[in-house]
Amino acid sequence: MAMAQDGRILICIAEFQNDQYIQFRVSSSGAITEVVSNQFLNDTNELSSRDEDSLRLFGFQEQSSAQRPNWRYEVANSTDIAEIVNIANAAITRALHASLSDPVKIKTFDVSGDSRFG
Repeated sequence: MAMAQDGRILICIAEFQNDQYIQFRVSSSGAITEVVSNQFLNDTNELSSRDEDSLRLFGFQEQSSAQRPNWRYEVANSTDIAEIVNIANAAITRALHASLSDPVKIKTFDVSGDSRFG
C-alpha cells in the first residue's frame, strides 16, 4: 500500500521458500503484479493447471513473450490501493498455495529514471 502512495517507481519482490515469487512494480502510471510462471520453476514447484486456472479467474494474463515471461495483472490507476492489495492476496493464497504467515523474503528497489523498467 505504501508503494502506491510513493512518487518513485518502486519494485517489490516477495520470494517464498518453494522458489515461487510475486513481484510488484508501482509508479504514478499504474501497478503491475506478476506471479512466477513455470518457466522459472522446477518440476516439484510448478504451478498446476488448476493454479493457472485460478490466476486466469483473478484476471491475470498468461506469459506472452520474453519481455513478459510471468503471469501479469495490471492496474491502470495505482491509487486504487484496495485492488492492488486484493490481487496480491489472491495470488499469494490461491495461486501459490502459500499462507500469509509463511516465511517470505521481501526485496524492494527504487528504479526511478531507469529506462530498463518501462
